[in-house]
Parts: sequence; C-alpha cells; structure tokens
Amino acid sequence: MPVLEDYYRILQVHFLAEPEVIESAYKRLAKKYHPDVNKTLGADFRMKKINEAYDTLRDDEKRKAYDAERHLHREMPRAEAPRAAPYQRSASNDHQEPKQDADSMCPAAAKEALGLYFASLKERDYAAAYDLVSAMDKNNIHRGDFIQWQSGVARIYILQEYTFKAEKIEQSCRLNGTVYPLVVEFAVSTVEHNAVMGRQEKDTISKKVVLENKAWRIYVGFEDVQPYIARFDELNGLLTAKSAINDMVEHYSYKDSVSGLYNKKGFSEAAQREVLRYTRYGNVFSVMLLELDPAKDLRREKNQEMARYAASWAGKILSGNFRQLDILGRWGEMGYIILLPETNLSGCFKAAKKIKNIFEVTPFIYNKRQQQVRISIGIEEFNGSLDDTIRNLSGYISVAGKSRRNCIAYRGGIFE
Repeated sequence: MPVLEDYYRILQVHFLAEPEVIESAYKRLAKKYHPDVNKTLGADFRMKKINEAYDTLRDDEKRKAYDAERHLHREMPRAEAPRAAPYQRSASNDHQEPKQDADSMCPAAAKEALGLYFASLKERDYAAAYDLVSAMDKNNIHRGDFIQWQSGVARIYILQEYTFKAEKIEQSCRLNGTVYPLVVEFAVSTVEHNAVMGRQEKDTISKKVVLENKAWRIYVGFEDVQPYIARFDELNGLLTAKSAINDMVEHYSYKDSVSGLYNKKGFSEAAQREVLRYTRYGNVFSVMLLELDPAKDLRREKNQEMARYAASWAGKILSGNFRQLDILGRWGEMGYIILLPETNLSGCFKAAKKIKNIFEVTPFIYNKRQQQVRISIGIEEFNGSLDDTIRNLSGYISVAGKSRRNCIAYRGGIFE
C-alpha cells in the first residue's frame, strides 16, 4: 500500500478541525512559505504540499474520501509498513513535517484576539477589552462592573510586560454550559508592579480563547465579579494609607514637625544646591543664623511644652516674612538658619534688621502671659565653604549673646 501524506499535519490543524480553521491555517502558511516571499531551500516544495493538502481538505467529498483512506492506513499492521534499509534515509523523510505543538497549530486569529485584549488592559482601555470577551461573559458581567473590576486590579497590579503561548487546543469543548467548536488555552506570562508591596512580580496565568460565531473571544469565566471588586477596593484602601504614610515619612525626614521648616538634614541638602550654583556660576548668597533666648524663669523650668510652642511661633514668623526662594531651617532647639540666594552681605543685613524688628513687635504669649524672648542674629556672606560659614555664624551668635539687647552680629561688628 503506498504511503499516504498526512494533510492535517501539513496544514498544522487537528483532524476534526472546522472548515474555517483549515482556511485560516492555509492562509497563514501560504503567507509564510509562498515562493514570492520565502526564498529558503525547500519552500517551493513545502508550498506545493500545502496547496495539495488544502485542495483536498477544503472539499467535503474529497475530505471524506481522504479520511476513509487515512483510517485504512492507520489500521494497517505494523509488519506490512515499508521500512527503510539500515543506515539509509527514507525518501519520504526528505520532506517530513516536524512534529507540531499546540502553539504552532494555534490559529493566528486566536493569538491576535488575546494580544488585543492584553494590550487594551495595559493601556487601561477597559471598554475595548470588554468588547473582546465572550457573549456568555457579557451576560454574567455588566460593562460597568468589568471596568470597575479591572480598574481596581490596575491600581494594585500595574501591567508592564506580557507574553503568551498556546498550550492546548480542544474541539467541541463545554465551558460553563456552553459548547464551543474550538477552545485554545494559553499560558500568559506577565511582569507587573505590585503597588502595595512596591516591587516587580512575575506570574504565569492560564487564559482561554474561544471560537464564537466565527470570531475569537476571550473567556473570562466569572459569574459574578462583585467579590473581586470588593477585594480590590480593600487593597486600594491599603494603598491609599501606604501612600499617606510614605508622604509623611518623606515630609518629616526633611522637615521639622514643630516649626514646619527644614530640619538639619533637609536644610543641608537644599543648601548644597546653592553651593553648586555658586561653584559653577559664581552666584552669591548669604546665610543668617537666628537664636531665641527666653527669659531666665522660662529657661530654668526647662519646659518642653514652652520650647515647642516657641518653635511653632518662630516658624510662623519666619515662613511669613522671607521670600519663597529663601531656604529656612530649624537649627537646634532654639536656633533657626536662613539661606538667602542672590543676596550679598549688605542685602542680608537689611533682611536681618527687618526680621529683628518683626520679632520685637510680635508678642510671644505663653500660659496667657506675654513672655520676654531675646533675639540674636548672625550674618555671613558665603565664601567657598558652608561648614566654615556656619562655624563663623555660631561665633557671631556667641558674641551677640553677651549683649542684653536684641542684636545682629557679623564680621564687622554688632548692630543693636
């Protein structure tokens, strides 16, 4: 009995494949192996076999006759099958089709539908993704619920990459009471950013694509997505709380919680930017150090509550009376530091006199009583080293502290 070509294998389809599947497979293979586009050795022979197979399988009568002959060959005893001589290649093996897996047999239209679905999810076009799901899923899941569900998912799991491969192809497959002529099960590999955990995560999920009224649709398979919506609402609540905590941590790692000004770390980092501008462009700037000295009776009490109140009071005065571009920080329990960009020593002295007058006319009320607070201010124009500048300012404050009056100290002397 002569050798019978396996036309199903040549077209990479199941022997129970529907006519539209056979047609789709033929078109895909013709695009790949037609001699006009494929110049590799053997492509013309392969295209000849593809045409031969399609010519037989697309015709109902020819296909029935071929299937009967194929069945007869499959029943032939193994002993009667022709054998190749030892160490001799069989002529029929010269163009033998390689064994095909589910992915190579998968209709291109099924892959295209799944690709569009995941592209829509990645772009957060959930209405377009909903249009691609099966009719049964649309009966179970309303469009608004689907969009709400996927929106909740995307706030937690941010899809970044995806790849997929067909793992299994089934015919006349029943899913949730509906029989589909063809079902392709894909393994989908994803890379997502988990917003709650703050990390990249890789995962592999299974996703089915079904042939429905000659169109490929995504099978979701959920009868009710409300529990999933509720679950992701809870996770989004955690995400909101985490975001608020992160904002607080970031804020208070650079800000003083009492005065609202920079702390030492925040001021130092902001000041370094001005140092770089000075080094690169020669932009002048000055620094002012201000220290509050409460009355002796308040200092003796070592009252922490009073210190916090004074810090808040001073922070409000400073914040309201300096430029937006000035950098203000708390420097110790009763000290404050101000960097004034684009300001020479003369300009810094004018700013110091202004803030000294404001502190003098703004009462410090504590325990319903106006308390006496003395102000010492040191000023210095920056000249190459921030550490040296702050060290000089500390020295000026020490000199000013010997005075009993509010005063401004600098390299040239003291102004009261």
